[in-house]
Amino acid sequence: DEKEKIIIKSKKITYLKNNEFVFTDGKSKAISAGIIIDADSFEYNKINKIINAYGNVKIDNQDENYLIYTDEVTYQKNEELFLTKGKSKAINEGIVIDADNFKYDKLNSVINANGNVSIDNKEENLLIYANDATYLKKEQLFLTKGKSKAINEGIIIDANNFEYNKIDNIINANGNVKIEDTTNNYLILTNEATHYKNSNKIITQGKTEADIKSQYFVTSRDVTYLKNKKILSSNHKTKIQDQKSQVYFADNFSFSLNQEIIKGENFLII
Repeated sequence: DEKEKIIIKSKKITYLKNNEFVFTDGKSKAISAGIIIDADSFEYNKINKIINAYGNVKIDNQDENYLIYTDEVTYQKNEELFLTKGKSKAINEGIVIDADNFKYDKLNSVINANGNVSIDNKEENLLIYANDATYLKKEQLFLTKGKSKAINEGIIIDANNFEYNKIDNIINANGNVKIEDTTNNYLILTNEATHYKNSNKIITQGKTEADIKSQYFVTSRDVTYLKNKKILSSNHKTKIQDQKSQVYFADNFSFSLNQEIIKGENFLII
């Protein structure tokens, strides 16, 4: 069966027939059903079909157009599973993922990245950082866990975790969400928010606080921010306080950041 076959090439190969182990020394290559592994040396357990590759490891999954670079990897052929150790990098269709280690499930096309994760979507000029992340390639979905940060064209989003849909170009942020527009000098705090990148729109869910240029302080819920138009709005009861401690209450509001004009219904000024 060609799919089960593993071909190993190296400058020096030692084969221990009694326990079916193969050791290589020097520039080594393993080839198996669309997978090519290059490394400084291999240990190959022929019975269990497990390859341990060491030093300058490169994994080329030609079927999925995946490249993975790492210091060390264990390839479990029967499960089509790759476990990397040490500085690891995965490259696939404009996406670059860096982490301390990977668990790559080839059958399901899923990468779990652990430790100091960075995801660089070069096409969208989007950087994501997290403690841990899972990339579901078939769904084009990224799930991050722990201290997550997204940076894109002046917008910085911090949260406990993200769900990033690459196809729709949407980021859902959950838990202790902080959104900063460094270009327009505003800050939004909430517990859940969705960033629609294609339309440059951010919508929060639940209680929301906003600091606009350190001049206006907004407390509301379910707030919409249109980045291009620079308009902040909500259909819920809102409190706005300016830097002179003037307080405004309204049943709903729309705030133009450019013109510094606040519109709303049933205003109460204190």
